[in-house]
Amino acid sequence: MFDRHKSTPAFTRFTYFTFTYFTHFVRSAMTAFTLIILTFIIASIFHGLTGIGVTLIATTALASSYPMSHVLVLTVIPCLLINLVVFLDGGRIVYYLKKYWLLVLTSFVGSFIGTKLVFIIASHHLLIALGLLIVGYVAMQFVAMSVGKNFKLPNTTPSLVISGTIAGVLGGATNAMSPLLVMYLLSATEYTDDPKTELIKASNLCYVVGKIAQLIVL
Repeated sequence: MFDRHKSTPAFTRFTYFTFTYFTHFVRSAMTAFTLIILTFIIASIFHGLTGIGVTLIATTALASSYPMSHVLVLTVIPCLLINLVVFLDGGRIVYYLKKYWLLVLTSFVGSFIGTKLVFIIASHHLLIALGLLIVGYVAMQFVAMSVGKNFKLPNTTPSLVISGTIAGVLGGATNAMSPLLVMYLLSATEYTDDPKTELIKASNLCYVVGKIAQLIVL
């Protein structure tokens, strides 16, 4: 016959371990959720101040804890919304679409290809690529401040196509679209009425289509 008294210790141990595991799971989930929220708050504040950077900052912070494929999933919707808000602010949507349509198109195609690579290339290789991109960009900014001159790419059609495509591939695979894109846009917006605003709006438009490409693939 079933002995209720003998089964009690086993049931107690089972209950204890289940509760302990569940508590640990909840704490881990809350910690991860808090990390993600704080990351996006800080990245969004920086993006609001400068007009760029939310995707790169969020990716850099989260990539140390999650595989790149997971990072892309976590960042795609929030970054899409933030980039879209920045682009739509102030209007002139048709103007930017007409002027930068080719850059937008190449960014979209590149991002589509880059996102596909996430499922082909090992995650640690993508992290290395992301790290090299960030270190290279910071080093270039340091040199630029030292000499008092920004690094720019030529404002030509071949440069546009190459820059947009490569930036898209990098953005799709590692979320690091901005460095190369900004280097081209520094030349493309140099002689406009408001170079800073134009650079911010054009880059955010490219980020938006890049995120749309990621959504399609993911």
